Amino acid sequence: MLLSKGHQLTILNSEPSECEFLSKELKARVILGSGTGLKSLKEAETDFCDVLITLREKDQDNFIIGQVARTIFKVPHVLALVNNFELEEVFRDFGIKGLSNTKMIADLISQNTIFEGFSYLMSFAEGK
Repeated sequence: MLLSKGHQLTILNSEPSECEFLSKELKARVILGSGTGLKSLKEAETDFCDVLITLREKDQDNFIIGQVARTIFKVPHVLALVNNFELEEVFRDFGIKGLSNTKMIADLISQNTIFEGFSYLMSFAEGK
């Protein structure tokens, strides 16, 4: 979607096979690297980014990448996947917008967008 709207996209990925696949499938710049180090972030020209999105599996990686992007590269908008939704506030306190799958699904349910007509959640005995 970003590419179709004329945005430039650079993808950092630490898996060589995924980089190869992504470079063939997308009209995006693909760089082999973790994003947790300055070298790969410099190569990705992070200092010219308007938005950085980090989607690593570990919250601590996403936090470090987000902090480096905000403080060293002065990226104005940083979004990060937060697997432990309880850490969202910590990310926010440091200027990183947290994206929690758990919270997004809970918000959708509470807004009745998934199950029309349900206005509450039922708890089951011991999760069964």
